[in-house]
Amino acid sequence: MYEDISRLQKHQVVKHTISECLKIAEKLVRLRRIDIRMQRHVQGLLDECVFKLVKTKGCPIQRPSAIAELQVINELGTFFLDREAPDQRQRLFLFKIVFLGREDDAEVHECRLDFLARFVNVSIFLEWGPVLTDTALWLQEELLIKGQIGPIHAFCNKLAGGLFAGDLDDHCYEALLSLGDLCPSLAIILLLFLIDERDHFVMPRIALLESVAEWLTEQPKALFILLRDAGSSKSAFAVTVFDLVSQCMDKLACLCVTYAIRAEGDVSESMALTMSKIRLALLKILQTMSKVSSSELKSCCLSGRYAGEMLLQVADYKRRRESFDAKLNGALDAFGQIMVTALIGNAFAGSKHDFNMSVCYQLTYGHPLLNYFFSVLS
Repeated sequence: MYEDISRLQKHQVVKHTISECLKIAEKLVRLRRIDIRMQRHVQGLLDECVFKLVKTKGCPIQRPSAIAELQVINELGTFFLDREAPDQRQRLFLFKIVFLGREDDAEVHECRLDFLARFVNVSIFLEWGPVLTDTALWLQEELLIKGQIGPIHAFCNKLAGGLFAGDLDDHCYEALLSLGDLCPSLAIILLLFLIDERDHFVMPRIALLESVAEWLTEQPKALFILLRDAGSSKSAFAVTVFDLVSQCMDKLACLCVTYAIRAEGDVSESMALTMSKIRLALLKILQTMSKVSSSELKSCCLSGRYAGEMLLQVADYKRRRESFDAKLNGALDAFGQIMVTALIGNAFAGSKHDFNMSVCYQLTYGHPLLNYFFSVLS
C-alpha cells in the first residue's frame, strides 16, 4: 500500500487495472490515519485509471466511451457486492473515496456525480441492494450532518433523468417501484426531492405519481425511520428534513384536493386509482403522527398557509366553472378528510388567520367535516 502511495507522491504514475485501483482505495480506508494529500493522490489514481477522466489544461474533461463506462460499472458493481462490511463507517468512507472524488476540483466532482447517478440507475435495475444502501447512507449523511440540500437535489434530478428517460409508457416506472422494496430509505429520500417542486399546484408526471402512491402505501414506515434518525441526530440541519417532509405532505394534499376539479375530460381508471392511493397514504401518515413520541416531529406537519391556498384554488374553480358541482364536492370532501385527520394527528400548524374565512364559510356551508374543522380553529 505505502509503495503504491509513494509512487503516486513521486508522480511516478503507474497504469493500474480497475481492480488494482479499487484494492488500493480499500487499503487506504483501513489505515488509522489518512492525510488529505494521500487521499487526493488515490482519488487522482481513480480518476485516471478507473473513471478514465482525461484532463488537459485549458480544455474540458474528456469522458470515457459508453462501452468503457459499462465495463467500469460492471467492475465496480462486482467490487462492492463482494465486500463484506462489518464496519459500516469504513464501507461508507470507501464509497465516498471511490465515487465522490476531489471536491476541490468542481469539474471532476461533477463528472463523478454524473457517473454515480448512472451507476445507481443500473443498481436499481439489477437489484444491487448493498450499493443502494451505501447510496442512501451517503445521502442521509449529506442531508443530516452537512445540510447539503442543493447538491442532493441536483443528484436526485440526475438519478430521475436516467429512470424517466424516453417515453413515459406504462412500464417506465417499474424500476422506481422496485426501489421501494430494495431500499426504502433511498426511495423515500428520492421521493422527497422529486416532489419538492416550486409550485404546489403543478401536476407531476404520472409515472412519478404512480411511484409515490406505491411507495407511501407500501412503505410508510421508511418515512418515519428517516424522521426518527433526523430527530436523534442533534444536528442543526435536521430541521431541513422536517421541512422537506412538510413540503411533500403539503404538495400531496394540494394535489388530492385540486385534482378532481382540474382534471379535464375523462379520467383514466389508473390515474383515479393512483390519486386514491396517494390520498390514503397521506391520511395514514397524518394519523400516525400522533403516535410518534418524538418532540421534533411536531415541526413536521401540514401548513395552514397552503391549506388556505387549497381552498382559494377550489373557490377560484367554483367561480369560473359553476357546472362542475360533482368535482367541487369531491375536492371539498378530500379537503375535509385531510384537514380533520391532520387536526386529530397533531399534524396541522395553522389558525383561522391562514384562511379567508368569508370565502371558506361560503364554500363549505353545510359540509360536516369542514364545519367541524373551522369550528375547532375559531
